[in-house]
Amino acid sequence: MLPFAASAADETPLTKEQIKQFLQTAEIIKSAPSTKGVTHPWRLTLSNGTIVHDAAFQPVDEHKAEMKLESGKVELGFVDSYKYNIAAYRLAELVGLDDLLPVYVERNWKGKTGSLGWWLPVKMDDAERIVKKLEPPNPEKKALNSDELTQKTKDYLTKDEMARRGKIVATFPNLIAQKGEKEVLY
Repeated sequence: MLPFAASAADETPLTKEQIKQFLQTAEIIKSAPSTKGVTHPWRLTLSNGTIVHDAAFQPVDEHKAEMKLESGKVELGFVDSYKYNIAAYRLAELVGLDDLLPVYVERNWKGKTGSLGWWLPVKMDDAERIVKKLEPPNPEKKALNSDELTQKTKDYLTKDEMARRGKIVATFPNLIAQKGEKEVLY
């Protein structure tokens, strides 16, 4: 097992912009493939001469007309892309939930473009949150402007993907009416 520096930068509070800058410019001094996750991202150690911190690099960008999944199911129009990590972070920034996930930027490494995310130590998973009776932020208090969303995610989500998102979101009120809020949202 390779030793990684996961907490050096945790001791020095950085702004989100400083983290983005670090992820985009710091030198990669160590790397190891991950054994977890479907896409097996790389765990990279970065240093800018002052700070040493780990990041997850995920270069997957697959587009297939048909994909046979491990479960045996076939998915048509299959897409799995690092771009979704970046788009999710940018969306979280827009609605004020960016403290709930790591900062992601786009970066090249070893000739591949991918998402590079700030490595976070696991502080609490959802099961522990429920035991501690902690409530997540109220999503109804966050406003989302469609034009701003499109602008922030235009390089990472296509118009068809945004339209698909709209269709998915539009199904929730019907599902809640049919099955009840607790069955759909929890």
